Amino acid sequence: MALLHGGFRGRQGLGALAAAGMFLGEAILAGLAGSWIGTARFGDFGPSLAGIAIQPAIVGTIILAFAIDLLAKAFVRTTA
Repeated sequence: MALLHGGFRGRQGLGALAAAGMFLGEAILAGLAGSWIGTARFGDFGPSLAGIAIQPAIVGTIILAFAIDLLAKAFVRTTA
C-alpha cells in the first residue's frame, strides 16, 4: 500500500517528475522520499493512509518534485 501511495504522490508531483523523464519506479521512490521528507519536516497531522500522513506527504512530494525539476533544468542548460 505504501508503494502505491508513493507512486501516486510521485506521479502527482506537479508534473515535474514526468517532465524530468522519470519512469514509474523512479516516481515511486521519489514519492516515498517526498512523503518521508514531508512527514519528517512537518510532522504527522491530518488524515493518514497506510501509516503515512497525507498532507505532509503531499507538501514533501511537491517540494521534492520542484527541486528535481530545478536540477533537471539546470542540467539541461549546462549540457546543451
